[in-house]
Amino acid sequence: FAASDTLTLQIKAALIDAIPPFTRAHNPAAGGHNVLPETAISLEVLDEGAGVDTSALVMLVNGVPVAKKLFWFDEKRVRLDYQPASPFRYNEEVRVVVRARDRAQPPNEMPEEQYTFAIVEDRAPPLLTDLQPGRDALQAAPNTAISFYLRDELAGVNADSIRLVVNGNRVQPQISGTPRALFVRYQPPQPLQ
Repeated sequence: FAASDTLTLQIKAALIDAIPPFTRAHNPAAGGHNVLPETAISLEVLDEGAGVDTSALVMLVNGVPVAKKLFWFDEKRVRLDYQPASPFRYNEEVRVVVRARDRAQPPNEMPEEQYTFAIVEDRAPPLLTDLQPGRDALQAAPNTAISFYLRDELAGVNADSIRLVVNGNRVQPQISGTPRALFVRYQPPQPLQ
């Protein structure tokens, strides 16, 4: 080449997206404890390259695919929200699985993410309150109704589990109220002895 010759060099570069999406901002947190039963599940899926393929997002809760809501921050960041139709059970361990891929060609699959969190534990038995006649009642009229409340501030009381026995005989009481405060009443058909 002579000093006056010009050399033109053209360089073409292509960015290769080889990094899959990832998650963050889990609510409840992975491994969380004492989570309220009515809690919604949310997390963000991010991809710093071609962006998140929202058509490929899958969330399973306890092994079941769920109808999640998507909120787009932009094509690289999406939030998944899931509100269960009914609350989780007390003492339950909830398992969440998330699958995602990006929009690169070919797409980068995120390794399946699995995590769990634990719902509040209810280890205390129901409380018997407002017993009528009282435990220490020495005398009560023979036709007195028997009544009391069964209270449980967490999971509540299953009304079908109540068994009332009077003088050795199983009887059928009237039950009303809510699972957290059930009122149980039994009116003997004839005077008790």
